[in-house]
This record gives sequence, C-alpha cells and structure tokens, in this order.
Amino acid sequence: MRLTRDYILSAFGLFGDDVDLERARDMNERLLKVQLLQIALLTAMLLGGIVAYNPLAAIPIVLSEIGFLISLLFPLDFARAQLPLMAGWFIGQAATMSAIVIAGPPRVYVWAVAPVSIQFIGVIWTRKLTLAASITTIIIVTGTALLCDYDTVTRDWWVLLPMVVVTILTASAATTLRDVDYATRGAVLVDALTGLRNRVAMQTSMAELTSEGGAASIIVFDLDHFKEINDVHGHGAGDTVLQSVAVRMSEALGDEGQLFRYGGEEFVAVLPSTDTEDAAVLAERVRSAVSSSTIGGLAITLSAGVAGAQRGHAFHGNEVFRAADGAMYQAKQLGRNRVCVAAEGDTPQSDLAHTSIPDVNPVAMISGGGKVPRPLPTGGRHRWLVRSVVQRDQLLAVTRGFTPGRLRFVNLTLLTAMLLLVPEIGWVPAAIMTAHAVLLDPALRRSQRTLTDQMRGGETAVLIEAVLSMLFIVGAIVAADEPALYLLPLILVPAFPATAAYPNLASWLLMGLGVALCLGAGLIVDAEAVADNPLIVTMPIGLLSSVLLIGATVGRSAVDHRAAAIIDPLTGLLNRAALDLRLPEISDTALTRDTPVTVLVGDLDHFKAINDERGHSVGDEVLIGAAERIRDEVRVADALYRVGGEEFVVLLAATQVGAGFDVAERIREAIQREPINGIPVTISIGVATAAGDAFRYTEVFGRADAALLEAKTAGRNRVTVAPRADAA
Repeated sequence: MRLTRDYILSAFGLFGDDVDLERARDMNERLLKVQLLQIALLTAMLLGGIVAYNPLAAIPIVLSEIGFLISLLFPLDFARAQLPLMAGWFIGQAATMSAIVIAGPPRVYVWAVAPVSIQFIGVIWTRKLTLAASITTIIIVTGTALLCDYDTVTRDWWVLLPMVVVTILTASAATTLRDVDYATRGAVLVDALTGLRNRVAMQTSMAELTSEGGAASIIVFDLDHFKEINDVHGHGAGDTVLQSVAVRMSEALGDEGQLFRYGGEEFVAVLPSTDTEDAAVLAERVRSAVSSSTIGGLAITLSAGVAGAQRGHAFHGNEVFRAADGAMYQAKQLGRNRVCVAAEGDTPQSDLAHTSIPDVNPVAMISGGGKVPRPLPTGGRHRWLVRSVVQRDQLLAVTRGFTPGRLRFVNLTLLTAMLLLVPEIGWVPAAIMTAHAVLLDPALRRSQRTLTDQMRGGETAVLIEAVLSMLFIVGAIVAADEPALYLLPLILVPAFPATAAYPNLASWLLMGLGVALCLGAGLIVDAEAVADNPLIVTMPIGLLSSVLLIGATVGRSAVDHRAAAIIDPLTGLLNRAALDLRLPEISDTALTRDTPVTVLVGDLDHFKAINDERGHSVGDEVLIGAAERIRDEVRVADALYRVGGEEFVVLLAATQVGAGFDVAERIREAIQREPINGIPVTISIGVATAAGDAFRYTEVFGRADAALLEAKTAGRNRVTVAPRADAA
C-alpha cells in the first residue's frame, strides 16, 4: 500500500470515531483547567531546585508548557488537526529536555519529569498515539542523557530506570482509563433495548440544526395501541415488537435522516436537509414498512406527525418538535395508522404541546441541576467514599478495566526494576517488592474478589490496595543499601488509577499520603541531601499532584457520563442499561450466598390515556411523582429501575416472596394514596421469586410479568404473586 501522508494520519489518527472526537473535545476542555493548575504546581515544584540547579532552566520549562497547551487548545475540527497537535506536544517535550540540560547535574532526580505529558495525552489520544508518544519520550530522554551525561549514563545506566518505568506504567494506566471513559460516553447515546440513539443523542442532533443550510424537518412516530400489547401479551412481547419496529424503521429511513428512540413506544426522525413535503413522503414510507407484515403474529401500525422549518440560528428544535408531536396526535384522532403534516408556520397550541425537550446539557441535568432528582445513594458503611450508585458503578468499571493481566504486569514491572537495581541498592528492596507482587496479586486482591461479591464492604478495597502499594514502594526505597530517593516517582504508579476510581475525596487522601511518604523517606534516607536539594522530594510530589489531578478529572468525566448512561433523566431512577449491568452481579451473589431474589414488575394503570388526553408534559409529571413515591417505599440497598414508559422493575436481593409482596403492597398504596398533580393514579404489580441457585432473571421476570398481566385482567390496582417455578 502506498505510504501517503493521509494514509499515515488515518492509520495513526488521534481520534477513531464521532464518540472519540466528541470525547476529545470535552476532555480537552476539562484538562485545560488541570493543565493551568499543573503549571502552577510545576512552578512551585521547581522552586525547590533553585538552590541546586541553574535558574535559567525555567525559560524552556515555560516554552514546554506552551507546547503542551497547544496540544489541548488546538481546534479539533481544523483540517488535519493531528499534525499541529503532535507538533505542539513534540515542542513541549523538546523544551522539557532543554530545561533538564540547562539545569545541570545532578540530573538523576529530574529525568522522571519527562513523562508528565504522557498522562494528558494518554487519556485523550488513541492507544496507538499514546504508545508512539511513550516510545518517543524514552528515546528523546535516553538520547539527551547520552549527549549531556555520557559518562554517567554509560556507567550508571540505572539513573534512567525510574523514567522508563513511570512512562510505561502511567501510559498504560492512562489508556485504560481512557477506554473506560470512552465506553461510558458511548453508552450515554444508545438505547439499550433497540440499539438506536436515544433522547440524549436526539437533543444533540437537534442543536446542530441551528446552523445555516436550507430546510430541516422532524418526524414524530408513535406505535398504535402499544399499551394493549404489553397488557395482553406481556412486556417480553412488547420488547420484541419495539426491537423489530426499530429495525424496519431504520431500513425504511435509510441514510436520509437520523432515527432516535424518544421513550416508550415513541420514535423521532431528525432530517437535517429535508423539507416538509419530502419528510412526509419518508414518514409514509416508514409507516408502510412497519405495517407491511405482522411481528410475532401481531399487526403493528404507527401514527406519524411531520413538521419542518428553515435551518438557522432562529431555528428552535422545541417548536418544530412540538408541531410534529401535535400533528402526530392529530393522526391519532383521525383513526391512527396515518401521517399528518403540521400546517406551515403553525405554532402549537397548549393542547397540542404534549412534549417539551429541555434545552440543557444532559450530563449537567443528571448531576443534580434543574429539576432532575439526583441519582440514588448507595448503601453500605463507606458512603463517605462512594456516595451514589453512579460512583459505585464507576468504581466497578475501573476495577474491571484493570484486569488481572494488567495488574500483574504492573507488579512484575516494579519487581523487575528492583531486581535490576540489586547491584546498586541491594537485595532487600527486591525482597520487599517480591512481597508486593505476591500480596497484591489479583488472586489475593479484595478489589478483584468484590467484583462478584456485591461490593459488600469492598468499597475501600481499591484505595487500600493503592495505599499499600505506595507503602511497599517507599519501604523498598528506605531499605536500600545506598540512597535511592531517585525512585520516589514510582509512587505515581498505584495512585493514578485509584484517583479515577474515587474522583473526589480519595485524591486528597492520596495526595496527603504521598507528601508524607516523600518527606518521610527524604528525612530517613538522606536528610542532608534533601536540605541541599529540596527538588529530590518536591519533584515526585509535583508529579504525584499532576497525575492525581488528571486521574480525578477523568474519573469525574466518567461519573458524569455514566450517570447519563444509566440514570433515567426524567425520574432520576436507574434505567434498563443499568439493569443489564447489574444482573450478573446479583446472579453471582444469589448463587454464592444461596439467597433468594424477588422481582417486582409494576405498570401504571391507564397511563396511555393520560398522555393522549392531557399531553406528554403532564404524563412526565405523573411519572416523576410516581417514581418519587416508589423510591420512598424501597430500601436503599434495593435496585429500582424505570425500564420503559410507565414500567418499573424492583430487584430485591436476599428477599423471600412474602417480604417482596409487602414491598409491592406498600408501593401500590403509596401510588393510590392521593392524586399526582390532581390526577388519580394507580399501579398494578406482579411479584415472582427464585432461589439463589435457580435465579435466572429472564425466567423470573417472565413469571412476574405474567402475574402483572393477571393483576391487570383482574381489575388493576392490585398485587399478584406468581406461583413458584416448580409449581407452575
């Protein structure tokens, strides 16, 4: 294949897809603040070297920070943005090397500053680019060391060892955290059931219509009589219908627009370059495709509303959406299974303004802004450290990201470094790191065991393991036969991922511990040398503060987007994606401890009529109120989910059927106790239980769903318990 510049940029590009590019933009903005703070910390760190090094080294350090800032500030939409980004980073790295050369000896304590930029680019750029930057850093540092300290480096090659180890291990950690954050962001935009892009993605797509460029249209689709499918045939049949309908609609729409699942049985097509007339033709094509044949023996039809406007800064997605939504309800009133077009220039009246799309950042909404409830708190003894279900899932994601293979690679790399240094510092440090490798092996780590142990009492495991690892490393340094304070930067290695796992309080705890360990080691090993050259301890402290800032930033980013991925933005409850993530853990726990699991499936009675008669905005208020009442009746440790329009699931671990019935009855009574926003509301609930060794969610959910249908058939507003599986 011809090795052209475009091919090289494509093969080694910084960003792989739209999610990656959007993530890079967001992380650039987040890390810019961190970079500015890092400059201040780096300045303070270098002040410790004034007494021992050439102060003129500060000049290229400033230039290096400018180069690294270019790598964060350069517009990513610019043609071939990769080149100036990489050039900015290379300039920064070259300036750093110049500063080290100007500073003069003893350089053994400053080579480890070279990887400081790797953590930044590792959490933004692709794995390939991070690997290339890491190799480049090692080559640049080695070459610079040979040029200015040839005799020292050839005689005492180990002076570069901390730099190599820190570069390799922190780059590996950074790319792992990047992968966790990338996966989380992708989940934010996808509906777990149909695989279509969701309501959050739709908001982003509609916002892009404000740019100039001709006509744009929106189509709102709603499946006819879908509520009856769920009530008569069960939610399993309803889910199958939704999945099949999504496939047919996507195929019919083709590349002429973007299709989103708005919620429940509602879908929206955003057509950025289509006028109203052509949009109506597309809507009819989609309608015909859906009704062309039965799905699971059921005849399915849908109603559609179309509205359009000229793109531009005066374009308001809410108004166009409401017009299309009003036209869709007109189609319902005219007999369903048809397409209606909103009149040109028609402003929806209040009786047709069924739904409003909030013009807000969904991540900010989920984080507690606006009227959206905050995510459910966690239970357990360590809520000071893991404060919500979202932070808990972030902790689990980071723990899973650092697989046993990666953890062993870190342990063995640290051990290998100490073994290589045996001729210089003796066998005791190697023995200590051998104990480190054994005692912190994944097979013995509590963090790895708690992945299948429901995290009971395991919330602190990752933090404790990071602290222990830092203590082992400093212990090895203190126990060396010869002063080995140049190894202090190795404490970065275990601290980095722990900060992303606990992006709040843990960062400060690890920072405080790192400062204490560096100062303590310096005083114990060679207090006189530290007094003459404070940079010996200020350098690793500064590097530690840098990686902790980066880790905490990545962790907060993942928590924000994880919330948007697993929290229903309307009610603040966990959603279907969160349920799918939690099921393996609940199943493993039930099997390990042989405890029963009870499943409640609830459905608000006649909710479709509320939407049809009063509009979606009123229906949303009812859902919010119902969710709050359900939330008040379940235990903190219970798992509550909104899995569809008006459908709720509660998983009660270690709960027998009788106790499950009591919880369901409390929920039913709470819902009917008084009207919600003046509207009387009731709920029907099905209950099913399975023993721990027999718990299969699909089977138990099916029995609970059948019990729910029985409750509906018997008159609604009641709780029905499914017979035991062995009695069915």
